[in-house]
Amino acid sequence: MTTGPTVDPFSFFREALTQWEKSANDIGTKVLGTDKAVELMHKSTTASLQMQNAMKDGMNKALGAANMPSKADIDALSAQIGTLEGRLARIEDLLSGNSVNVAPKPKRTRSPPSKS
Repeated sequence: MTTGPTVDPFSFFREALTQWEKSANDIGTKVLGTDKAVELMHKSTTASLQMQNAMKDGMNKALGAANMPSKADIDALSAQIGTLEGRLARIEDLLSGNSVNVAPKPKRTRSPPSKS
């Protein structure tokens, strides 16, 4: 029993998609290759950044007026609390007599440390 040549039913769709991608790339290259398009993209990016900064400034002013901390204030407080917790843990270790004697770290060289 011999079978005839197999026909790929999706080859038409793949070819159509390939042609569409080529056309879209050609149009995109032509449009984005112009100075006006580059200038427009630059202006839109600048406007977006200015709007973000204005929103951030407005939010900081609103939080300040409501006597509430901003995200930067909360981040700074979190860092300070982390530092204080580390110091407190060291103090607790010293007071409980569980101070850990850490061996000095070996020098960082290109050769492996010698075995003594």
